[in-house]
Parts: sequence; C-alpha cells; structure tokens
Amino acid sequence: MGPRAARLLLATVCVFGTVHCGATGSDVHGGAPSRPGVTQVDEAASKTGALARKKSNEPILDGTRCAAFVPFLPAKLEGFRAKAPAEGSDIDLGEGAALAILRRGYWKPGIALEVEIVDTERSKRLRDVFEQTLKLERSNDTAVIKATTVQGHAAVAQWNSTSRGNRVSILVGSRYLVNLNLRPANDASGALEIAAKLDLAELAKLQPSEQIAAQQ
Repeated sequence: MGPRAARLLLATVCVFGTVHCGATGSDVHGGAPSRPGVTQVDEAASKTGALARKKSNEPILDGTRCAAFVPFLPAKLEGFRAKAPAEGSDIDLGEGAALAILRRGYWKPGIALEVEIVDTERSKRLRDVFEQTLKLERSNDTAVIKATTVQGHAAVAQWNSTSRGNRVSILVGSRYLVNLNLRPANDASGALEIAAKLDLAELAKLQPSEQIAAQQ
C-alpha cells in the first residue's frame, strides 16, 4: 500500500473514530521530513508539477475503480471551491478485501469541507462499522451522534464541540459510503444540508467495481 493510499484509508477510518482525527484525518501537521538524496532542483520540480496539477484540475489517481467517482467531486460544490484536484486509490486490504476511495477538499471563507466516496463492495468490515455507528445515539451540549436518512439512504450525523466538526456518513445502495466533514460547525445540520443536494441517485446506479475496472 503506497503512502497516498494509506493516507486515504486513514481518513476513512477516522470518520468513525474519535474527535482527535482532524479534518484531514489527523491532527498531526508536522513539517515535511527531509529526504536524503533529493536535491533542491528535484524539490522545485516536484512543487512545480503539483502546482500544474492543481491548476489543471486533473485528478491524482492510483487505480481504476476510484476513477468512477470523479464526476461526483467537481471543482465547485454547493458554494464551495475545490482546494486541489481529487485524490483516489484502489487499496488491496488482503484476503479478498479491497477499497476504492476518492476524496477532495473544498473551502469557502471561514469553512472547510471534505468529501470522500468509498466503494465498500469488498469491505464488509467497513459496512459493519457503519451499521454499528447507526446504533450509537448521543445528544448533549458537547456531542451529537444520530441515525438519520439522506435521500432515502441510511446515514449517521456526528458533531463535537471540541473539534467543532460536523461529519455525515451515508451508505448508498448498500455499497458506496459517502463521507462529508465540515468544519467549523456549531451543530450537526450543516453537512446534512450539503449531503441532501448531492447526486446520490446517480451514484447508486454505478456498476459493481469489477465491471467498472474491466471497462477502463
């Protein structure tokens, strides 16, 4: 599993984790470590390439299944603008289990939004975690966890006063997990309002991942 795939997988796991997971999946934001043997010219070329990709809006993909989600994460989404191109990976978890993930960060003044689409067709464990989270009910001044529906699909909304983060996870067609992270948020409603406007009906019509990959 490459570093990009590991980062995407970590973000997915953190959707169901504690408030210590930040908007990008971790609250650890250290500086980039030095890389032996990499010259300043190499570093400059890398930064130039990253800037070019950002301007081109071309998704950064490591796999074929994750490419199917690109149309659902456009450059503009419900008043938000994308921070950078979407990043996706097909992740082999071993023993027949796998995930396909695409995620993208968005912003508008004072608010950050991250949207992630995960193909859980070959990851029953992740679907089980979602089902278990649906059963957790909490509502007080510091945290909210509530089961709900979005466009007829089972969903769970979460909010925490410490992180001021609002998360919504939706299981579409018993297969695609759509996660939205909104920050800052004063309650659990913001991400739900955005999720209600996503094109989940078209997402539910996507073919099984093996068929998608075979057509690439």
